[in-house]
Amino acid sequence: MNLESDKSNQHSRLRGLGLLVIGLACAKLQIYDPLHAAEMGLETVWIHFIFVSMGVVGPFMGVLYLIFGSRPNKWFKFDPQRLQVRTVFALLAAAGVQLAIIFYVLHALRMQGYRI
Repeated sequence: MNLESDKSNQHSRLRGLGLLVIGLACAKLQIYDPLHAAEMGLETVWIHFIFVSMGVVGPFMGVLYLIFGSRPNKWFKFDPQRLQVRTVFALLAAAGVQLAIIFYVLHALRMQGYRI
């Protein structure tokens, strides 16, 4: 039983490392680069909501998996059949943070003179 738990934690930590690396790459390409597009001399900037979301959620979840192993699976387990108030607020908060970052990046691009 303990060996199975260790394997599960190791698998979760590897998943966390992958999420961290992919999330940081998406954050650099979809958040950092558009904020500094004028300095970098970019003529065209592409922003995709999915990649911005991955740039926000990926590093957060990656660090949680690296630190806590497989325990975040229990914390963020959502049952669509029995939604609780806590679950709804968590989903709304995550969507709100992602939308705020998208609007901030779009506003920064507009202030740099890019047409949206």
